[in-house]
Amino acid sequence: GGFGSTTFDGEGRPTKVVKVVENGKFANWLSNQYYAKKMGLPDTHNSARSAKSEVGIAAHNFTIQGGVKSRDELLRIYPKVLLIDSWRGLHFGINQGSGDFSLPAEGEWYENGERKFAAVDFVVSGNFKLALLGIHAVGTSPKEIESSVICPDILFKSFSVAAMGA
Repeated sequence: GGFGSTTFDGEGRPTKVVKVVENGKFANWLSNQYYAKKMGLPDTHNSARSAKSEVGIAAHNFTIQGGVKSRDELLRIYPKVLLIDSWRGLHFGINQGSGDFSLPAEGEWYENGERKFAAVDFVVSGNFKLALLGIHAVGTSPKEIESSVICPDILFKSFSVAAMGA
């Protein structure tokens, strides 16, 4: 287990391992009883709640296994790649019902695998379903993003990006 380990989810059901991304491709949605029934998905026992909140969906420990491509290889797949180093506003820029998001981020701009400049103050918009279905490749080296999230670099086919400064 990791820092997010728990025996039961927010609805009192035993937690279990759910593979969201497998072999570099999207495999399963996380769900609770309500959204599983509403969307016709399997219930993955990922209900979450706090004393002040409604029942939601959250990963308890979220780990994406490494793939087969190094970061350098990922950065050379497309002629232009935006490497996102950090996201801001994760608590307010996501519509959990539709999966739409619009989030401020920072990162680096690459062309033909070479770093061109630091990218600051831009907004990335999209939809989680389309993003997960648009995974192109997964990097080799998982790293800790947060205390209960471990993830390698992931190359997505595309996102909408606005107001990027350098």
